[in-house]
Amino acid sequence: MSNIVKKNFFADNGESDRSSENFQHHLFKDIDFEQRADPISFFRSDFRGVKMEGMKFYHNNFDRADIINAFITDSQFKECQWGTDFVNTMFTQTGFIANVFDTCTIHNCYFQRCKFTDERMINTSNRDSTYKSCSFKNCIFEMNTFNDLNYIDCKFNRVDLSNMGAYDLTFENCRFNQLTVNPDYFGSYLFKNTPIEDITYAYRGSNVALSGNMRDDLQSLALFYQEKQRYYEAFNTTLLFRYYLGESVSVTIYFQNIVKLILSDTNNLIKQEQLGRIVKVLIFYADSEIISADEIFYFIGYLKEINVDFFSLKDRLSFINNIDLLAKTIEAYIFDIRMISPALNFEQVYAEIQIEETDLEKFKTEFDSFFSTVMQESGKQAVMGYHIVGTRKGSLIVELIGYAIGFYVLAAILKSSVGKLLEIRMEYQLFQKAHKLIDEEINTINDLSTKTPAIRKIMSQPADEIFKKAKPLSLLMKQFHIFPNALLERRKIG
Repeated sequence: MSNIVKKNFFADNGESDRSSENFQHHLFKDIDFEQRADPISFFRSDFRGVKMEGMKFYHNNFDRADIINAFITDSQFKECQWGTDFVNTMFTQTGFIANVFDTCTIHNCYFQRCKFTDERMINTSNRDSTYKSCSFKNCIFEMNTFNDLNYIDCKFNRVDLSNMGAYDLTFENCRFNQLTVNPDYFGSYLFKNTPIEDITYAYRGSNVALSGNMRDDLQSLALFYQEKQRYYEAFNTTLLFRYYLGESVSVTIYFQNIVKLILSDTNNLIKQEQLGRIVKVLIFYADSEIISADEIFYFIGYLKEINVDFFSLKDRLSFINNIDLLAKTIEAYIFDIRMISPALNFEQVYAEIQIEETDLEKFKTEFDSFFSTVMQESGKQAVMGYHIVGTRKGSLIVELIGYAIGFYVLAAILKSSVGKLLEIRMEYQLFQKAHKLIDEEINTINDLSTKTPAIRKIMSQPADEIFKKAKPLSLLMKQFHIFPNALLERRKIG
């Protein structure tokens, strides 16, 4: 069967006007237009499905062009004019220098290791796009609409985002030097492993009073968002205040109040949007130190219990799916030992477990078995990983210091909100074992008949050793508290 799409090679035929030309699925490769005396105009041309590699564009006109489902790599665009629709396009190792983007649409695009220098972007819509390991320097953004953009490992140097509508942005492992933002949108920005001290604010109105002191400003902004009924932004700013200023304050009651305020709104569109954004905030922070695992487990349980009137079944399922995604994210962060930072795994934390006095010896036996299994899973077979530092009456409260990984895995297992996910994970692991047996050992109908009992036996066995060890231990425990901020210090008892 012949190819459905034939790749054509672009060639410079000497013409300077290539307007309205169809370049669908063309390959642009290793052409330097900087040496061309008369720049080519690609006005209203169609670049659907193109691949560009090793290109150097200079002073070219891409106004009203379409760049859709394209792949552009190791290229450069310098002093070009754009009034272009960019859709589902990937840019890698591409430089943008002193271009003008005027009335563009950028949707669902991915930029990796790209450099933006002295760029000017106006009247442009940019949404659902991701920038990975990119740099922005001396860029001007005015009268644009940016939303739901993700910046990962990016650097911003002398960039002003305050002269446009820029909201619901995420920054992960980013660095800022003279980044200016509009405080009216700051509450919708999520920051992870990203210092925010160098952010400055510029606001064209006068109803947000800021002092330049981060503590005061974050508090003022959180209050401002709450007063304006922008509840998920108030919640996010409170989390940032707590983390960046080292405030050890629980936000569980605050979270309940925020959700109740959202539910009290009579506008269902606003209600659904706010609740959806709250869950996205939690998903983003689930694998960070900005919010604790205990808090997230509590929030998952709380969100599953609330009653919301959705416009459609699709809206309801979307909300439920996002809660499940949150649970899955925190499960992966805590349960998959190989994914957790070794530095965090083997920090020591203080914990208290309440049991019956008569169960102390049994508790020690079960806890030894559980912790030994966790250590083996994490590659620390020779280390027990914890020690009991004291007991006190209460029933009986056992005070322990040990590796964080063991305590957090145990805490996660004990939370009912992830119990079903554990079962699903176990079932999936069993399925993989059975599937492997079928692939490797069953070739005929007779093989299937003889191997079926073995497959059924596999499918009937528990799969997760850690989960098995935790179950009898959990039956002995009345209460379990972790105090991560009391590292290596025994909690003082009055």
